[in-house]
Amino acid sequence: MQAILVFDFDDKDRDDKQEFELHMKACAMYSVIWDFKQYLRNEEKYKELPKAEDDYLEKITNKFYELLNENEIGELMI
Repeated sequence: MQAILVFDFDDKDRDDKQEFELHMKACAMYSVIWDFKQYLRNEEKYKELPKAEDDYLEKITNKFYELLNENEIGELMI
């Protein structure tokens, strides 16, 4: 099975160049999300934070995973 994406840079009515650049940077975006996920995990697991900071970190982590799941990419980040 193959999937081919076609971009028409000559069509001025479409913004295919921007779409192309977005697709080309998808691996880099995945890497950034993965690195941030690992950062949050390490902060929660290995750092002994004051209660208020720990609570805030948990809130940020929960929001992060909520956004991943809302956009159906949470399962890709396993």
